[in-house]
Amino acid sequence: RCGFDRRQYSRYAVNWLASIMHKSGGDGEIFHDNLDDISMGGAGIYSDTDIYSEKSLVMLIETPLPSSYGKTSKIITGIECGLCKPVFLEERQQFRTGVQFLRFHGIDKHLLAEALFTQHKAASRRNQEAAAGVHI
Repeated sequence: RCGFDRRQYSRYAVNWLASIMHKSGGDGEIFHDNLDDISMGGAGIYSDTDIYSEKSLVMLIETPLPSSYGKTSKIITGIECGLCKPVFLEERQQFRTGVQFLRFHGIDKHLLAEALFTQHKAASRRNQEAAAGVHI
C-alpha cells in the first residue's frame, strides 16, 4: 500500500488538527495530532508515539472552509485511511507517519478539495504579495 512514492496530487503544508481511530470503534485508542501536509490522496502526520496499525482506520480532520464575510469556519471531514510505517526523526524526537486516504464519507471529498483549493489560493496570494514587497 505505501511502498514507494506514488503521489498523484499536489501536497500542501498545513497545521490542521486530526484524530485517528479504528474503524470498528470499540475500545481502541484515539490519537490526536496535527497534520503536517495534506493532499487529496493522503497526509503526513508527526506524533510523539508510534501510531502504526494494519487495521482499517478513520481519520477525522478539522478542515477550514471559507464562510461569509471573509471568515473561516471549520468542519469535520471523515476519511477511511491506512497508515504507512512510521519513521522516527531524531532531530524532532517524533514519529513521521504517512496516511493514505482510501474512501471519503459523503461529500467530504468535495469539502476537502474546496479547503485545499482555498489554501492554495491563499498561499499563492501571499507569495505574490511577498514578491511584490507588500506586507500583510
